[in-house]
Amino acid sequence: PYWGTTTLAPIISWARAGEGGYYEDQGSDVPHIPVPCKDANCYVLSTEGNSMEPVFSEGDLLVVAPNSEAQPGDHVMVKTMEDEVLFKIYRPREKHIVLCSYNHRYEPRWFNRSEIRKIHPVQSVIRPLKGKIF
Repeated sequence: PYWGTTTLAPIISWARAGEGGYYEDQGSDVPHIPVPCKDANCYVLSTEGNSMEPVFSEGDLLVVAPNSEAQPGDHVMVKTMEDEVLFKIYRPREKHIVLCSYNHRYEPRWFNRSEIRKIHPVQSVIRPLKGKIF
């Protein structure tokens, strides 16, 4: 459904696929790349860490659609109230948010809903074939 629709999306920072990482908003002076995304506010994050291996690798670029609602089982970018940024699998529970990894060396992370600032679904992934793009 997204083919033929291209948006210039900012590469705003990175999401940690491992132990928690933090980022600061870099403002608007960041590189932009064309991505197949209908969301006018989509943005791109570069992954770091190995908790989502073997499905996703460090250096993969995540195209995030913030105007879509995350569904159970979605790959998501999560920002906590402490500004920790994570790339995980979304497993909501009645009173909690559970974030899971593909790499079984990482335990699921449990959060109270009040500890979460943002949950944005990852719409697609751009995988560099050799090294990192940025």
